[in-house]
Order: sequence, then C-alpha cells, then structure tokens
Amino acid sequence: NSAPILREDPQYAKYFKMMKLGMPRETVMQALERDGKDVSILDLDPELPLEKQKKDAEKVKQSATDGKKSALEAMFAKRAAAMSTSPAPGMVAAKPLKDDPEYQKYMKMLKIGMPVENVKQALERDGKDPLIAEMDPTKSYESQRKKEESETQAEEAETDVPLKDMPEYAKFFKMLKMGIPLGAVRQALQKEGKDPDIAEMDPDKSLASQQKAKPEAPAADPPLQEDPEYMKFFKMLKMGIPVGAVQNALKKEGKDPEIINMDPARPLSAQSKS
Repeated sequence: NSAPILREDPQYAKYFKMMKLGMPRETVMQALERDGKDVSILDLDPELPLEKQKKDAEKVKQSATDGKKSALEAMFAKRAAAMSTSPAPGMVAAKPLKDDPEYQKYMKMLKIGMPVENVKQALERDGKDPLIAEMDPTKSYESQRKKEESETQAEEAETDVPLKDMPEYAKFFKMLKMGIPLGAVRQALQKEGKDPDIAEMDPDKSLASQQKAKPEAPAADPPLQEDPEYMKFFKMLKMGIPVGAVQNALKKEGKDPEIINMDPARPLSAQSKS
C-alpha cells in the first residue's frame, strides 16, 4: 500500500484538521510539541506523503552538498596544477627566505631581535612586501604567497555559491518551489535562527552578494578640548589666561561663556548646563 498523504496520515491528520477549522497556527504547533512531534510538519505539503517529502528534502540537501564539494575540488585541482612545485626545465627551485639573497638580510634583522615593525619599514623602503617580515623564513616567498592566494580564493568560492545550492538554505527554497506560502517559509527560517528575509532573495545569487551593507556608525563627537570650535579657548586656560578673559572671548564669538566651566575631556553633546 502506498503511504497516505500527510493530511490523511493517522499520526498527523488531526493537526491538519485543526488548521482547516481555522485554529491559530501557534495553537496547533503547541499541540504538536505537547505530543512530542516535529512542529515543522506544518510547513510541509499536506497533499504529499511525509516519507516522500523527507526523501526529496534529503536529495536536495545531498545534491547541494555534492555540487558545492565538486566545485571546490575542481577549483583546488586547477590551482594545484597551476602551482606545481616542480620547477620548469632550466629553472631553479625557489629558496627559503633566510637563504634568498633578496630577503635574507631582513631575516637576519629579525634573528638579531629587531622589532617586526622596523623590519617592515625597511622592506617598504626597499619597495618590497612588508608582510615578508611575518613569513616563515624556512619557506620560499613564492610558496607562501601562493598559499595565501589559494586561501583567499577558497573563501571567495564559498561566498559565490548560489543560495539554492547552500546546504543550510536549499531546503527553504525547495519549500517555496513546492508551493508552501512565503510566510510559512519565513517562520521556518526564523525558527532555525536564520534571517527570514532570505526567503525573498534570489536563489540563483549568493548570500553575500545580496546582503545589505550595514550603515557606518556616525563618528563620535570629539572632547571639548579637541573640538575645533572650542579647543583654542581651553588652550588659553592652559596658558594661564584668566577664566573671565576666556569667557569674554567666547562671548565675542557668539558662543556660550559657560562652555569654559564644562569638562574638557567630554564632548559638548554629552554635557548640559545645570
């Protein structure tokens, strides 16, 4: 016998009847939880058997994982071929930094205890990569630069995966494709601690390309003694000019003379006249 559709499944039929009778979703979810059942059942298609939907979801998840893995493996294989460590005919293998005539003096500077920042400055002055000062002296510059490039490209590959192929989001786009209402998919995302707005994003684009950049926080107001508008008056006080004279100078420029009695180490916006 074929498996019954969800709304006729003896285990779940009563919950779908509750929904059909107009009972609030939250009440039905509580009933499921009370009976020790998975509340996400309500996000599935009641016209299809549970097992079929579970298998479909597993296939989507596996397909997304395999696709991502294959893409990364292909990229690494291509990169490995391009970065073969075997030197071409007539070429000498790259030397470790400590033995490379171009860099060994900087490695010696580090060895005798010179600060890394000083060595970086020397490298910059000579038109070389300052990050050499932080590299492994027993490995060549080329091998360490290539490793950094590979890691960067791997990170970029991760961020370029379309949403529908990301294992953590694939099932939600499958739910939308199956006709499950957008609101239900948003709730399912929220339940798993994910951004519900993902349900409204383009599944063929990566998450990183669609996330809105966070607005920069406004710059903090400077302390009064560093505020271009008032710093000269606090300098006058430091020079020993009487408070009265400084207050007159403030008045002359149309500013509040009481400013001079405020805390110079705090911004004006954080202080108010009592």
